[in-house]
Amino acid sequence: MAHNKWGTGTVVSVDGQGADAVLVIAFPGEGVKKLLAGFAPLKIVNG
Repeated sequence: MAHNKWGTGTVVSVDGQGADAVLVIAFPGEGVKKLLAGFAPLKIVNG
């Protein structure tokens, strides 16, 4: 996943579905962040 502020990260876990899902993403140099899928400015990227 790619975030506007933190760059490209790796999805560690997903809890829930759709816009209500909580994504746990590890961003190199920024740490692990918990983000709500429906609100986070994320883009799917292929590694």
